[in-house]
Amino acid sequence: MSKEWLELESDPGLFTLMVQEFGVSGIEVEEIYDLQKTFDGPAYGFIFLFKWIEERKCRRKDEDQFVFNEEMVNNMFFAQQHIPNSCATHALLSVLLNCDRTNVKLGMHLERLLDFTKGMTPDEKGYSIGNMPQLAKVHNSHARREPPRLNDKQAMQVASGKSAEAFHFVSYVPINGRLYELDGLKPAPIDHGRWDNKEEWTEKFQRVIKERLGMTRSSANGNSEPYKDIRFNLMAVVPDKCQQLKRRIQKLRMNKRIVLEALEKKVRQRSSQSPSPVTGRTRHRQKQAAAERQAEDAAIAAALNDSHTSISPNTSGSTETASEASSTFNSPIRPSTPHSIRKHLCEDECMQNLLNSHGNHNSQTPPSASFKATPKELLGLLSRLESEITQAEDALVDHTERIRKYEIDDNRRRHNYDRFLSSFLSLLAEEGHLARLIRQATTNSSGTQRRNLKKTQKRPVSKNTGASKRRKKKKI
Repeated sequence: MSKEWLELESDPGLFTLMVQEFGVSGIEVEEIYDLQKTFDGPAYGFIFLFKWIEERKCRRKDEDQFVFNEEMVNNMFFAQQHIPNSCATHALLSVLLNCDRTNVKLGMHLERLLDFTKGMTPDEKGYSIGNMPQLAKVHNSHARREPPRLNDKQAMQVASGKSAEAFHFVSYVPINGRLYELDGLKPAPIDHGRWDNKEEWTEKFQRVIKERLGMTRSSANGNSEPYKDIRFNLMAVVPDKCQQLKRRIQKLRMNKRIVLEALEKKVRQRSSQSPSPVTGRTRHRQKQAAAERQAEDAAIAAALNDSHTSISPNTSGSTETASEASSTFNSPIRPSTPHSIRKHLCEDECMQNLLNSHGNHNSQTPPSASFKATPKELLGLLSRLESEITQAEDALVDHTERIRKYEIDDNRRRHNYDRFLSSFLSLLAEEGHLARLIRQATTNSSGTQRRNLKKTQKRPVSKNTGASKRRKKKKI
């Protein structure tokens, strides 16, 4: 069993990189800053960090919520924590191995762990985690290489037998319609019950965590007083936004191709139509209509010309091959009718709302049959699609940059700066520069203190100027 596990910080970038190195795809971790706001989007679970006090007496009610049903406990992934400092990995695994894996791939190591521990007791699952060197390697690779040195106060506490502060990770996960708190230091999972049919499970979690933070008590001196320590952290395990954005961009580009195809058909229909005879009464109206039609044709031609340069068959973030994209754009089987436009754009909620706003259908006519797109409406739809594609691409770039910063911060966290500083100071001492720099710094510091002291002495002593002014007025 891997014995030495190092402490980890509560950082969403660190946990996201751990998820990737475990071999899991489709998941990332983000930090929650405001418990009053409703959580945006789906979540697989939450990881909560708090200051651990030897079994909080104020939470005795947990004993009534413990799940000791052996069949229920063994069918979920709940593991006892046998190794110190491994609570971060325990909390992360409790979410990953209990979540809905429709859009999640666990990878080889976690799939093997899940299959091996199926039906095991929490105690056996805890030993299984400790016997996986891959987990310990990933865990320790994101910790600081050396523990921070204790300051004088902490050293005195350790010398006098007082224990240092400790923090602990737990997870909150929805399983079979109920919210569970999974803590490897507890004897069993804690069941917080079902959530209402009209709410999401995250709303139930918000109530539970707010109650926990509000009812936290300190058991020092045997008293149950409000515990005012705000040193806690909350992170959410959510779907990978990078994959979501790539799928979004692919869908929008597909919709753009459909709209462009419809515009091309409009152009062909107009070119085949013969002009109607002109009479004196309708000459002015027809001139206006011709001018509007000419402007529309110019806009359509510009849009089609731009499409040949902006849309390529194989673009970044798209999984289509060149032949598939070409067949989609020039499909002889799928006609470019208003019905097909609605049918294929209905997957996009924003585009569906636009289509519904243009349709003049009644209750007896299906929306897809009554929708008739004019060139002007198609151009507006195309402009909206291009705008959303740009926004999604910008969001993808920002998200990719954020992941890159996670890696930079992780490298800085793991780097041992003590060795660099020790080596640098040793080199300065060998070259004879260290003593000179220390004297120079001391002299500069003393000079600064003397200048500040002189400024203070020169400053006039404040008097009761208001009273003196009043006395002068009386004399006058």
